[in-house]
Amino acid sequence: MTITSYKRLKQALIKQRREVTASPQAASRFIDDLGLRDIVITSAENAAAPKKAATRKAVPKKAASK
Repeated sequence: MTITSYKRLKQALIKQRREVTASPQAASRFIDDLGLRDIVITSAENAAAPKKAATRKAVPKKAASK
């Protein structure tokens, strides 16, 4: 890859990032174009699901030595 092609690719990616972060609709289109909708939705559903609070068993205190 030449420096010129690298710079063109970098500029295209920067432009794409600006467009995708500009609006939720553009981000949604980008996710659909990549074919990642099922991954994103599954991850979002898992993150939104309420988690069970971890319960800890009470540990009895040891009697103080005398």
